[in-house]
Amino acid sequence: MEIRKIQRTGGSSYAVSLPKEWVVANSLKEGDRLALEELPSGELLVFPLNREALFGDYVLRLEGEVDPEHVLRTLIAIYLSGYDGITIRSEPVISEELKKAVLNFTSRTIGMEVMEETRDTIALRGLMGSPDVEPLKILARMSTMAMAGMRDVANCLEKPSATLLAEVVERDLQIDRLHLLLDREFNRAMRHPLYAGRLGVNLTELWSVRNVSKTIERIGDHVERMASLLLQYGRPLRSTGLRELFDRAVETFEDALDAYTKKDVERAQRIIDMAEGASTDALRLPEGCGGDGGIYAVLLAEDLVRIISYSADIAEAAIDMGVR
Repeated sequence: MEIRKIQRTGGSSYAVSLPKEWVVANSLKEGDRLALEELPSGELLVFPLNREALFGDYVLRLEGEVDPEHVLRTLIAIYLSGYDGITIRSEPVISEELKKAVLNFTSRTIGMEVMEETRDTIALRGLMGSPDVEPLKILARMSTMAMAGMRDVANCLEKPSATLLAEVVERDLQIDRLHLLLDREFNRAMRHPLYAGRLGVNLTELWSVRNVSKTIERIGDHVERMASLLLQYGRPLRSTGLRELFDRAVETFEDALDAYTKKDVERAQRIIDMAEGASTDALRLPEGCGGDGGIYAVLLAEDLVRIISYSADIAEAAIDMGVR
């Protein structure tokens, strides 16, 4: 790190000289214009005006037969890296399998749309900019969806509803898409601090939000699994202990989210302490569930214990943010 003195120029302006190495590395010369942006954390970011296109495009070149699943994984990796656009070129033509992979990719992500398609090329463009992304609101939306799913599954224990449970499964896909979006925004901010400033949070806050979103995404996976189990069982599952564990999981998750939002360290400590006994309590759940019902009760209990454990992870994140 270099230390430079502020110099006064004129009656109301101040100046700081620029390091020569930085000027040369950015191909700048006398008379070129620089942009200044003050970040929420108070730092002043200086960057060349030609850096407005921060992330550029990625060209994915494919030859011969390709595995659509491999292409999907690659496209998601490129999306998470933060590129503004993705161009796919395949010789001699874009196959139907490749088109399906691209369609699968756009359905799993937010903001990427096909803008051009020719015989051997598909061009995708990200249509969302930083003003459209508010990390804390996205996290709140994920939380609301996961919470709603847990309550819907709990209500289907004694009165199964295939329609409601199918909606829970679909809702998990939306949670996954939102998590990928937050993961992408974090990577973009890491590549360019200017972008983090435009999101209205600093890198530390964004790192925390991204980690909590991953935890919520995992909770959503367990909620989806419970919904699938009840769809498979297809009959009422009456267990007082299981219903109590559901209520405990919902309460723990809700409290952990509130503690995180408010950065309430003491409350987060209590949540972690309470979560530690969940595994022991779950061992008593099969009581009262005969036959196959006992097996399904155990499987559901395993998911609920994991949800409580993940909620404790959110509480730990609340402590981390509360002491900063």
